[in-house]
Amino acid sequence: SRQIQISGSVFLLWALSCSSGRPFSSRMAPSGYSSVNKDEEATGGSTSRTLLEITEEELRVKLAGAKLIGGLRLHERISVRIEEGSVYGAVILMPQLARTLGWPIEFTCLTVSAYTYHIICVILHGWLLTFVDKEEKVMDAFSGQMYLCDFGAFMDACQTGEGCLGPGGTKMTAPRLYGWSQWATRNFVRDSMKAVFPDSADDISSLVDPGEYGIESYACRLLCCTVFIISVVPELMLCVEMAKLLWYIPNEGQPWVDRADDEVQTGTRDKWLNMVTVKVAGMPPLWKIVNVLLVLLPKCWLAIYTAKAGIGFLMETAGVDDIIVNSVALGFLLGLDELITSSLMSEEAKTLLHMCEEMPL
Repeated sequence: SRQIQISGSVFLLWALSCSSGRPFSSRMAPSGYSSVNKDEEATGGSTSRTLLEITEEELRVKLAGAKLIGGLRLHERISVRIEEGSVYGAVILMPQLARTLGWPIEFTCLTVSAYTYHIICVILHGWLLTFVDKEEKVMDAFSGQMYLCDFGAFMDACQTGEGCLGPGGTKMTAPRLYGWSQWATRNFVRDSMKAVFPDSADDISSLVDPGEYGIESYACRLLCCTVFIISVVPELMLCVEMAKLLWYIPNEGQPWVDRADDEVQTGTRDKWLNMVTVKVAGMPPLWKIVNVLLVLLPKCWLAIYTAKAGIGFLMETAGVDDIIVNSVALGFLLGLDELITSSLMSEEAKTLLHMCEEMPL
């Protein structure tokens, strides 16, 4: 803000010099300096005078630029807010409103419902991630599926060598590349035929080709993993915002509800909500500890676990269509808290979340 004030002052002085038709230096400097300036101007050696001689249009642009920079820097101010439209925001807001108002029955019920939906969200999110992780680390191992690694990733540039061989021990080519389900089925058919016709085992091995297991597009894998990580980043930033909220607000039980000073405090019941301000304020230390343990840590753990399990799931998907669909489907888990809020929470809770104002610091 200090730099903006200085820049504004310089621009104002330039405006004054331009309005008088004389440069600011010649108006404010001693007479000796002014004569030297004129001599330099005559010889074409004055650079400072040229910089100060600006047109009215240039002045307007510079003043507009100073205001633009000052306005943008206002966005850098630190403020903390409740996560609107999420059970994580509701589970922080409702107990503080109930505490402020002395735990009336209405807000006590809203607090209980907020914690109930929060527990449901954490359990569902964690459970689904556990199933995804279990499929990759346990069930695939039981079925004999090896790690996909880079099988088929550099198939086009492969000529000879160990990197050209697939998990079946043969050279990988595009027409012989399959996903795990197809490759396992083709191997099962070949092995079954060899078991039924043992005398023709050599002929079956040479004539029945199960192909190889590998990734169809290495570039598509990297792209889908990148898109998935981009979808995880906002969730991680919400964790940072919640940590800032619990860190910066005062460690005292301040009221989270107040009268709106700019509204007339009389009117019918349908206008009462306009007469009230719901805002972020101080929180007792005990409530901060509760929110860190029950809200912040589970949210951070789920975000990190989602990124870890999701990347592992995508890295083990071979087909192009499958990996694209899976990268989009995994984003559903990140919006589970918002889905529960919009589908299950009461209109009163959603209204309070919308009304809650941020606290500038």
